[in-house]
Amino acid sequence: MLMVDAGVKFPEAELLGVDLVIPNFEYVTEAADDLLAIIVTHGHEDHIGALPFLLMQMERSEPIPIYGHQDDPWADRDQAQGAPASPTRRR
Repeated sequence: MLMVDAGVKFPEAELLGVDLVIPNFEYVTEAADDLLAIIVTHGHEDHIGALPFLLMQMERSEPIPIYGHQDDPWADRDQAQGAPASPTRRR
């Protein structure tokens, strides 16, 4: 299984007081060993914002490779997002 992006959704007006809507990663976390890599298309929050939440839920013996374009600044933002240090980043 390959995953393309792991973003957040921004709340609609009726979700007053909610800052971000985080996807339900249950399917991915249950099949964690089948996940070969995460491909990040670009560094906007709606494409990478949920990565820290996903990575904290993953239980794997091996780090998950995360691929993105070398000219996209997303890779420099993961520490600010609170991503665990264990994932392997490849460009």
